[in-house]
Amino acid sequence: MLVLGFLTLVSGIARGLAATAVIWLVAGIGTWLVAGGNSVHIGASGLVFGWIVYLAIRGIVNRRLWEVVLGVVVLVVYGGVLLGVLPGQPGISWQGHLFGALGGAVAAVVVSDRRGEVVRGLARRG
Repeated sequence: MLVLGFLTLVSGIARGLAATAVIWLVAGIGTWLVAGGNSVHIGASGLVFGWIVYLAIRGIVNRRLWEVVLGVVVLVVYGGVLLGVLPGQPGISWQGHLFGALGGAVAAVVVSDRRGEVVRGLARRG
């Protein structure tokens, strides 16, 4: 968690905190809306999954080579963890993992330098 949090803040504290807030909100609201009452929904795993996805795609969205390289390194080191977005062990909140990861993708676009350009491109495709 410390490593991923630090890497999220490397490109700027304000941007990193904004990304963290987006991830936190999407993970929390998504889990609250979808998850059943028979799972444990406590901890920071949604945030960790969000940071992994945010770091993995931030460079693609921003078109910065060093961020793409960092994203590849993060995926190599932590990529196996992303299998936790799938239902697996009973009682574990895979919903928190899934919505944390979705929050990371949303955060990569929302706090991007190219936010308007990316949103317009997605709208044209849809």
